[in-house]
Amino acid sequence: MTIAALYEEFAALEARLTAIERHIGAIAKSNDHISDQLAQLCWSIDRGATKETR
Repeated sequence: MTIAALYEEFAALEARLTAIERHIGAIAKSNDHISDQLAQLCWSIDRGATKETR
């Protein structure tokens, strides 16, 4: 394999890694959003239960 071919392969791998990093970032952002929604739902349920027990 020539040095030029190695550079090309490295560049392709680097591009794939960057795409994977972006995908992981999107998943993390989605998970944060889901966590926020779940926390809000739990708060609403707890608040509703508190109102009913009064």
